[in-house]
Amino acid sequence: MREVSARNLRRVQHEKGYSQETLAPEVCVDRTYISALERGVYSASIDSPTSSQLCWAPKRIRYSTALQNPVGRSLYRSAPVLARSLSKQAASTNNKVREPTSGALADLLMPRSSNPSPADIRIRATRGYPREHGEEAPDLALTASEKAEFGRVAQIIDFRTVGSELFSQGDDAAFVYLLADGVVRIYHTLRNGDRQILVFHWPGDLLGLADHGKYVNSAETIASSRVYRFPVRKLEHFLLKKPNIQDAFLVKAVYDLRNAQRQLIVMGQFNIPRRLAVFLVDCSAHEHYFDQSKQILILPMSRYDIADYLGTSAETVTRALARLEGEGMLRRVTARDIKLELDQLKAFIDFD
Repeated sequence: MREVSARNLRRVQHEKGYSQETLAPEVCVDRTYISALERGVYSASIDSPTSSQLCWAPKRIRYSTALQNPVGRSLYRSAPVLARSLSKQAASTNNKVREPTSGALADLLMPRSSNPSPADIRIRATRGYPREHGEEAPDLALTASEKAEFGRVAQIIDFRTVGSELFSQGDDAAFVYLLADGVVRIYHTLRNGDRQILVFHWPGDLLGLADHGKYVNSAETIASSRVYRFPVRKLEHFLLKKPNIQDAFLVKAVYDLRNAQRQLIVMGQFNIPRRLAVFLVDCSAHEHYFDQSKQILILPMSRYDIADYLGTSAETVTRALARLEGEGMLRRVTARDIKLELDQLKAFIDFD
């Protein structure tokens, strides 16, 4: 039965000209779920909301743009009556997309675009090895005119909602992103549904790693964030004309590769308390989240995020924090605010 459903879904998609990427927001489900339906991994039952949504999709009924946001899709799953009401409203207006124009819901759900401002363009990297573990890398040198030209290639997008998706694993890689403000988690979802967070990106980081034209990982905000979004082809042509910025991209790639190799050592050789100590020291390098005068770190990520990054469970992270606190290396002020004893933590890590 699943095989028949999958075959029919693929046939109708082909006839109507839908890809996974265009169909998923129409029916308010994740693209990876459409992929699973196509492969027969899942089967939408006749009575399920997904089944009825797939039936409506070929009529090109579009929901409010707010529901295309990941948060909006989750609202749909928890409030199907509201979503169906919105779909009827969309149908009654000649199938035009309705943009949220005002109100708290629109401000909460919708990423906002604005004109590029080159002032906050930065690429965080060093040409040599950092002198001391835990120090934030300085920005690569770009002139004001180079920043202005660089900014003109991009569109600035503000993500106000935690958990907003920049791109999803397996999507067509049409853009490269430069994080101007906020924090973004990069994660990979395995076939069994397990999630591994690979890196947390901070302001000045580039993201959008692709293979054969597809994103190899997913990216979501874990704080209100602002990104520069560069169309890949425009960026390629721009870099060919700007060797200095092209060089900055190369330096950044080498810097990220060096950090990835360091993380392999941490994950392969250190126990959980030591991995956690390395992580906290790394986070303290970012001044927006670390008060130097009080030595207090404000963690933007949850313990579940930290656990998926360190390859353990949230409970183990809690126990590791308790151990570090018991040994006088930190003190938990609140669930997210931690006073660090950096000298003791670095001595405990004993790793450059």
